[in-house]
Amino acid sequence: QEDQKRALEFLSDASTRDFPAFVKELSVILRSENCQPFARQAAGLQLKNVLYAKEEETRAQYLNRWLALPADIRTHVKLLVVQTLGTEPFRPSIAAQCVAAIACAELPSGLWPDVIDALRTSVTNPGSTASLKESSLETLGYICQDIDAAVLEQQSNSILTAIVHGMRKEEPSFHVRLAATNALLNSLEFTKKNFGMEAERHIIMQVVCEATQCTDTHVKVAALQCLVRIMSLYYQFMEQYMGSALFAISLQAINSEVPEVALQGIEFWSNVCEEEITLSLEAEEAAENNRVPEQVSRHYAKGAVSHICPLMLEILTHQDENDDDDDWTPSKAAGVCIMLMAQCVGDTILESVMPFLKHFSSTDWKYKEAAIMAFGSILDGPDPAKLMTLVDQAMPALIDSMAEKNTSSSESLSRVSRIIQVTIRDTAAWTIGRVLEICPEIVNKDGMLARLLPALSQGLHQEPRVAANVCWNQLMDLQSLLCATLQSVLRKMRPEDAALVGEHVMNGLVQIMNRTSNNKGGGSVMEEALLAVSVLAETLNNGFIAYIDALKPHLMRALANHEEPQSPRLDKDVKVTILGCFGDIALAIGIHFERYIQIVMAMLAEASSAAIVTNPQDYDQVDYVDKLRENCVMAYTGILQGMRPVGSDTDPEKKNQAKISLSRFVPAMVKMIAICCETVPVSPSDGLVASVAGLIGDLVVLYGTQITPELSNDKVKALLDRGRKSRTSKTKSVAIWARKEMQKAMNAVTPAP
Repeated sequence: QEDQKRALEFLSDASTRDFPAFVKELSVILRSENCQPFARQAAGLQLKNVLYAKEEETRAQYLNRWLALPADIRTHVKLLVVQTLGTEPFRPSIAAQCVAAIACAELPSGLWPDVIDALRTSVTNPGSTASLKESSLETLGYICQDIDAAVLEQQSNSILTAIVHGMRKEEPSFHVRLAATNALLNSLEFTKKNFGMEAERHIIMQVVCEATQCTDTHVKVAALQCLVRIMSLYYQFMEQYMGSALFAISLQAINSEVPEVALQGIEFWSNVCEEEITLSLEAEEAAENNRVPEQVSRHYAKGAVSHICPLMLEILTHQDENDDDDDWTPSKAAGVCIMLMAQCVGDTILESVMPFLKHFSSTDWKYKEAAIMAFGSILDGPDPAKLMTLVDQAMPALIDSMAEKNTSSSESLSRVSRIIQVTIRDTAAWTIGRVLEICPEIVNKDGMLARLLPALSQGLHQEPRVAANVCWNQLMDLQSLLCATLQSVLRKMRPEDAALVGEHVMNGLVQIMNRTSNNKGGGSVMEEALLAVSVLAETLNNGFIAYIDALKPHLMRALANHEEPQSPRLDKDVKVTILGCFGDIALAIGIHFERYIQIVMAMLAEASSAAIVTNPQDYDQVDYVDKLRENCVMAYTGILQGMRPVGSDTDPEKKNQAKISLSRFVPAMVKMIAICCETVPVSPSDGLVASVAGLIGDLVVLYGTQITPELSNDKVKALLDRGRKSRTSKTKSVAIWARKEMQKAMNAVTPAP
């Protein structure tokens, strides 16, 4: 260990003292076939490690250090590492990793433009050895994995030529075919142009489908992984291949006795379901916005459910009592696939699963546990009304399964038997949790609670995995429900009554926010608590002022990391809710919001700047940005209305006072309106249109002819026109009102002749 430490220190010192000589010498050792294999491997590994790092900052430093080398040094090193390809007596090729690291550093800067063609030639040249083909394909795979796809778009044809050549069934070396198939898997992201061309798509699909029939398991698995990825990326092109090849290939994989192969067959249909669920949501959104969706579902899952579901149910029974919780097995994958299929095809799945539920009473623990798992997996998707009869019949058996005989005495119960009993109770507890989440009205059935509560109570004292499923985030769910209930109660209370309990309510909400602010998964609770705060503010009006100072630290702390959208401390939806909460508070406390307005407006301006869609294909991002914009607009509206003194609509002096106090923030509001009116890259949602129309109307009411030049443009007009045509009554009425206010103000500027 001491020798290793000294060796590492020596290498580090050599790298720092004379980097050009260091990398040059390493490349010489790597290239030399006279050196021992372990020495060549160590030299190559060291060379790769001074060229590439996982940490972004370190990687940037290494990149700059490499590019700063004299051109002759870089050329010398590149020549030697490329010449090393195909000469190493070990796998995987270290030279391939070195070539890829250099290529990823130089290609984005326009350097080494011929490396891709050189690698292609090494693969397609009839005189190349199998080892050279393999290492060249590995290199292409590494490059595709690590480089920005845009850099390689112009060279995708060369890359695919090499890959397809290596994947051919005529290729005698399984190692070459595997390297080519892995390279294809890494290159699929930037082959959109090629998949859009029928002839090229046919060739790619042909070699992939042929590779799934390879007798080598590694090649077969890699090819199936390609099909799974292709289905996600290029779903719209798969119709002509599904019936002729993909369906049969996937069934063959699912039925394989090799777990790795079966997993990919199952994953294929899980991906199909996920893609079709997404397309269904997009179709609904398109219908709401009176537009044609970009892609439509081909309903492969619905057509295949009667064939796929029975296979998945059978695989559920292949669980093993010794399975580790962290091991991803075909049995676990089948459970997920059934769940996704239920969400995708809805009621259609019931016909395939119902017969299997007879195994609730099976004496074979594998079939019993599989039946319980299957039942829990299909609950989300079908019509709850159609599920109720089934749930009503299943609950007694599920409750009985929670009480599966549990004897802790080692004399009377073997270790395996105890594991089996825990597994059944664990799955039963999970399924009961799903039932209560999706069909909560089941507890209203006569005698249900009398049987259920003792079973759940007993479950809390059982093994941790059972107790965890019994709890199943019950505390978080309970707190969310309490906050939601509180909102409903507060809305029905008179202000004078709410004032009597306001302090107790606020103290409780602050305690909940304290508990959940540091808890992973507490975002929904925090969101409901903030919505309750908003309702309390609306109810108390000026009376809410007393609670501002207690609430402020929570709002500020939550927004302090607003530039970290993945912050584990608070999810993004909470931050969006907080912005809207500012508007409710401003509306409630009126001119008393003046002391907070500067910091809130600064945060709204920053949030507005961050509300940009960078990837219109990322529907989560599009939805988040839309919500962020809507809540920013709602906050501006609340502040605008709240800061206007009572009577300002009829008292010119008070109106002028309001105009002056808010004038410095009007440009930010107008800028936000302009952002929301944009239809590229995505159009605003109906809810956002309504909010923006409301803000436009409020600004025009307050500022009249002073503001109309800022708002009299085609994009604002288009947004209001869209709102007036909306099928949502609120959006339509707000847009019509805003349009009338605009027209009144414009008529005041240009009187009729």
